[in-house]
Amino acid sequence: MKKVISRVVLFVLIGFLAVCFGCGSNKLTREKAKEMIVKKFEYPREVRGKLVKGGVRAHEDSHIIGAFRAFEKEKLVKFRQKQQETMPFITISDTVLTEEGRKYAFELDGGGGIGVLLCKEQFVGITGITFPEGKNQARVEWTYKYEDITPFAKHWSTKAKELGSFSAYADPKKNFNTELKKKNIKMVLYDDGWRIAE
Repeated sequence: MKKVISRVVLFVLIGFLAVCFGCGSNKLTREKAKEMIVKKFEYPREVRGKLVKGGVRAHEDSHIIGAFRAFEKEKLVKFRQKQQETMPFITISDTVLTEEGRKYAFELDGGGGIGVLLCKEQFVGITGITFPEGKNQARVEWTYKYEDITPFAKHWSTKAKELGSFSAYADPKKNFNTELKKKNIKMVLYDDGWRIAE
């Protein structure tokens, strides 16, 4: 009789521990969230940009011309302008990296411009985890910062992946700096654990 009771107690204890460990594995901790975010975004990561070699039209892209002039002033590029004979109101640019500028250059896949290193983006820490839609969905917020900021980044918009197109341009108010910045992302609990949903 004692053996039967002992076995029952043992099974109950094993079941209790299994439930406890099962619940624990479904808990989204800050350490787990950090691990997932660092893996997804490949922290620390390089932030790179692309300069267009030519074809910048001064009458439409004066803000781009201004950024290129700033690069020229910092002795990063040689920036030449020439008027088109058929359309004198259009100025075409020609950009060449100097020896100083080449320190930050990298090969572009497929070419089509000049690749330059802007800075490194470094993960800092998780600032909070909320569950706005129940226990199976979480919103995780973290901070990051830019490090090893190159001279190119001083005149580059944080929104611009490419400088020299109509959709991306330098904005002095959005330049790269060392201040802490925030991002957030959604995570969802599946049967095998938490995953990033975006």
